[in-house]
Amino acid sequence: MSANNRFERHRKKTLLAIVVVALLVVELLCYLVVVAYGHREKRRNYPYDRVISGYTVYRQTPGYDFGDSTIRATPDLPAVKLDSNGFICDTPVNIEKPPGVVRVFLVGGSTAIGAGQTEAYSAAHPYPWGIYSYPESVGGQLKAWLGNEFPEAQFQVITSAAFGRRLHQSFLDYAANVSRFSPDFVISLEGMNDLSVFDSGTPYGDEEAELPKYIGLWNDHYEKTLIAKTNTYYVLKKVADRLRIGNMASSQYTQNVADKVDYSKQAYQRNRERYVENADRYLQVAEHFRAAVESDDAELLIALQPLLHRIGRNKPLSEIEKRLNQVVMSSSPDTQVLSHARQINCYFFDDYLCDRMRERWGDQFLDVNAGLVDVGAEVEFFTDYCHLTREGNRITASLLGQWVAARLESKTLSTPTRPSN
Repeated sequence: MSANNRFERHRKKTLLAIVVVALLVVELLCYLVVVAYGHREKRRNYPYDRVISGYTVYRQTPGYDFGDSTIRATPDLPAVKLDSNGFICDTPVNIEKPPGVVRVFLVGGSTAIGAGQTEAYSAAHPYPWGIYSYPESVGGQLKAWLGNEFPEAQFQVITSAAFGRRLHQSFLDYAANVSRFSPDFVISLEGMNDLSVFDSGTPYGDEEAELPKYIGLWNDHYEKTLIAKTNTYYVLKKVADRLRIGNMASSQYTQNVADKVDYSKQAYQRNRERYVENADRYLQVAEHFRAAVESDDAELLIALQPLLHRIGRNKPLSEIEKRLNQVVMSSSPDTQVLSHARQINCYFFDDYLCDRMRERWGDQFLDVNAGLVDVGAEVEFFTDYCHLTREGNRITASLLGQWVAARLESKTLSTPTRPSN
C-alpha cells in the first residue's frame, strides 16, 4: 500500500498528530524563551504590584519587581523591587532599627512611590512612563538631601507607598505594618487620591467597593485554566503587554475633554458646602493617623502633594505645563464625578482645606504647592496632574527635608547636627 493511500485513509489522525507535534514544538520553544529570559521562577510570582489585603483592600505586593518599568537616567541605577515587607529602600529594612539611625518613612500614593507620567498626558508632552529608580524618587532624593545637611548622621528613608493609595489606607498600613519598624518620622505625601473623599465623605466605603477587583486579580493568577498555565500563553501575553505599553493613551483616560467637564468657579460654589462637610471625615482620619504615630513616639507630617491643576497656590507654569494643564482626566464615564473631582482639585484646597489643616496641625502640615510659588516657570516640575520630573522630585524632597531638619534641630537629646559654616 502506498504512503499516499495510507495518508488518505488516516488523514484526520495524521493532521491531528501534526497539530499536536507543532503545538508541543511551540510550547518547547516558548519554554526555552522563558528560561533564556530568566522568567522560569518569575512567571510563578504574583504579577501585580498590589495584592488583596484584609486591612486596606490592597497593599504593596512583597517582592514585586518593576524591572523594565524602572525609569533610570543612567543604566547603572537599580531597578525598583519591593522588599519582603513591600518597602522600597537602598538598604535592608529590619524590624530592629540599627543604633544611631534616623528612620524616615515616606507613605502615600503614586507620587510617593515614584510614578512617571500618566499615559494620557503624553500627547501634551511626553515624559517617561513607569517608576523612578530609588535614587531619583522623592524618597531617594530626601535621603540625599538629609545626608548633605547632616553628613555625620545616618538616615534610612523607606518608601511604603502604593499606586492609588488614600490617606485612610496609609493610616491603616501604618498600624498594620510600618509601626513595627520603629520610625522616627512618618511623612504622608498624598491628596490626589482623596479627591473622591471630599465628594462622598465615605473613604472606607469607597475603597471597599474595589474589593471584588482585587479578588479577581488574585483568582486570575492562582486559579488559571490549563491553557493559561502554558509557556506559550505566558510568552504571548508578555508580547501583548509590551505592545500595549507603547500605546497606553488608553480607554482609561481621554485627552482635552474640558468641554464635557464643568469645573467653573460657579459650579464649585454650588457644591462647596458638601465638600466642606465631607472634609470633616478626612480631617478625622488624619487625627487618627497622628494619634497612632505619636503613640509610637514618632512624628507625623501630612504633606499635601504637588498638584498641577490648582488655581490658587502653585508655581508659575511653563509652556509645557500649561499644555498639560489643559488635559482633563476621564477615569470615569460619569461626567458629574469628573466635574466634582476637578472642582475640588482646582479650588477646594486653597479655598478651605489648607487653612483648616494649618489651624489644626500647625507645622505638622505642609502644602507643597505653597513651597513652589518661587520656583520659576523655566523649571519643568510636573509631568501630569500630580506626577513629577526628576527636578520635581528633588524640589519636593528638599521641602520635606527642611521639615525633618527643623524637627531634628528642635530636639534636645542626641540629635544629628548640621556642620557649622
